[in-house]
Amino acid sequence: MSRSRSRLRHVPPVALAAAAWAALFALTSFAWAAGATTGLSTLGTEIERQAREADTAFVALVWVTGVLKLAAAAIALSLDRLPRRVLTAIAVAAWVLLVYESAELIQHVLMLAGPVDTPEALGDAGVEGHVVLWDPFWILGAALFIGAVRKSRRARSSCACNN
Repeated sequence: MSRSRSRLRHVPPVALAAAAWAALFALTSFAWAAGATTGLSTLGTEIERQAREADTAFVALVWVTGVLKLAAAAIALSLDRLPRRVLTAIAVAAWVLLVYESAELIQHVLMLAGPVDTPEALGDAGVEGHVVLWDPFWILGAALFIGAVRKSRRARSSCACNN
């Protein structure tokens, strides 16, 4: 059995799920950077316009975010080897993301319901896309990383070899 396959057998399922979440997310960025148009309307009218026009800044941004998302996948797979302070930073970032995206979801639901105006740059399709897809997807990712860090911390505390 290869070393990487053996290593993956010891990665907790929640960390594997966090890595898969980040990798899937990276694929969407790379697809849009390469010119795919599927799902663009769920991002908002302004972002969709930039993507369809192959705006240089948009293309560069989605390439960079794709690479960062792949880095997040690698981090998820190596949580058990990271220093405690790095785990703490990852946990804090995941909690901030969870709170932020939960607030975003509430704001977008209020836009759909009517009490909050929808910005033109977002548009109705963008609001619906955020409520149905993007906000829950970000919340899921944050929750997976929180769970993966917790699992890693528990594994360390139960094994004297990691202290």
